[in-house]
Amino acid sequence: MSNQTITWCRICGDESAVWRASKRQALCAGCNADTPRKASRAVFERRYWGIRFEDVPRGTRCEFYADYLASELNLTDYIGATSVDISDRAAAVLETVQS
Repeated sequence: MSNQTITWCRICGDESAVWRASKRQALCAGCNADTPRKASRAVFERRYWGIRFEDVPRGTRCEFYADYLASELNLTDYIGATSVDISDRAAAVLETVQS
């Protein structure tokens, strides 16, 4: 019996993953090639949620950070892809109220 630990890829589940410090997760060679360097959780929370990040429920912050780690996006692109501009939010609320 071997003492070798199987490490699963965080993105695709492949058994050949190794820890990638710059990506902050275990990745196989293929996912490693497609995944940019990742920000630490502290940096992610300050940039994504802003100065009042502690007002966001911890569970929500954890889910967004896990989603970011599993994405093929850098932090700037992830924020752009998952954030809605305040004017878009206001327009959606106004449309709902007027309906």
